[in-house]
Amino acid sequence: MTLEKFLSSRYFKIFSLLIWIFFFLRAFFYIDQNTSSVFFNDQWDFYPAGSWESSPNYFKLFFLQFGPHRMGLGHILSVALGHITSFDMRIEAFLGLLIFALNGFLAWLLKKRLCGGSHPLDIFLLILPLNLAQGEIFVAHINFYMGPIPQFLILTMAHCLAGGLSSYPRLILFSLLNFITLFSGYALFVGFLSPLVLLVLYSRSSSRLKVGILASFAFSIYSLWLFFNNYIPGPSSAAFQLHEKVWEYFIYFSFMFGRFVFEGKKGIPLILGIIVTTSFIVTVFKVLKALANELQNKKSPLPFNLLLTLCFLFGFACLYCASATLGRISMGVAQGSSSRYIPYLVIAIIALYIYGSHLKKLKLLTFLLAVFIFSETVWRQRDIQRTFHMYAEGKKNWQRCYLELESASECTKTTGFIIHPAASDRDFDQRLRVLKEKNWNLFKK
Repeated sequence: MTLEKFLSSRYFKIFSLLIWIFFFLRAFFYIDQNTSSVFFNDQWDFYPAGSWESSPNYFKLFFLQFGPHRMGLGHILSVALGHITSFDMRIEAFLGLLIFALNGFLAWLLKKRLCGGSHPLDIFLLILPLNLAQGEIFVAHINFYMGPIPQFLILTMAHCLAGGLSSYPRLILFSLLNFITLFSGYALFVGFLSPLVLLVLYSRSSSRLKVGILASFAFSIYSLWLFFNNYIPGPSSAAFQLHEKVWEYFIYFSFMFGRFVFEGKKGIPLILGIIVTTSFIVTVFKVLKALANELQNKKSPLPFNLLLTLCFLFGFACLYCASATLGRISMGVAQGSSSRYIPYLVIAIIALYIYGSHLKKLKLLTFLLAVFIFSETVWRQRDIQRTFHMYAEGKKNWQRCYLELESASECTKTTGFIIHPAASDRDFDQRLRVLKEKNWNLFKK
């Protein structure tokens, strides 16, 4: 039996269904067993900033700056949900999983639109956003703005490009999505890409659409101006400084991709990361070259909408990875293996898969699926038992301790877990008192 026949067989279809069910239920029970309701780290800072009022100003919360980004759609959804669920982080984690599952469907549908049909191997796109390499998002930094919503918005914008911005309603939708996405966490980098996309479209559009494209371009520039209006510049890490060892930027970049396959700070994740990073960089240059040829009316093997969509996805991934590398390499190259990067790197992997699928690289895509499944079912256990277990147990122990002693500083000493760097400050105790008065978060009954 040939590879193509096997992939098209009933057995592989059954396997695909079972593997999706397995990935979803594994993530569901992982959340159920490991996630606690208590806030962690940055959540103690940005939630009190207007979110705990009886009638929050959602307009103000949308534009709230925290670190280098604005909080946007993900944050106002979290706050609205929090007022319904008493800021129970477990519920937000479960809903975040559902959004990731939806994102998998969006990725599958995007590939189908760009490549003219689906393939049995596309199960990879359905299970990719359900990976547990991003497990930290489910047990520690539980927020819609940290991954699920930005990923959803970027894929939705990619769908707009895949369908072609060939009418005024589509241009309006793309412009509105760009505005929302720009202000939604680390998806902000699309705001720098959209004006370029619109300029490319302007050079190829009919005369009846040129005015609409120019209006969309002007609105995208206005969106950027609004983003930077009253913006407070600052590094994403307090330890930020320019790195002298230039080659280590590539090493950091490689650790980011290596984290997909294996957790660690040397060896296998670095080697695999270098392979994926090199493939990523080569593919980006190939797609950019093909788009340049298309714009010069030279023959290109890839359709224009496919090229433009891939450039948009690759562009976001490049800007995000470059920003993370530049901003955090001073903390050490191994910081590149942070779990919180994964939801944004998923965008790059989706683009790589779509590119390979269009070129009909079946053996390579089959190998990619096999490595991903093996990594998630075998190697990922190390992540779960070590890094993520530390967060899960630390938060649970701290919550139990505080409910008994009601002393943040004492519980930090007793459990050895730092729920927040300023947990011993008076201001932190005040935040806990507010939560207790409202029966929210760790005090929810």
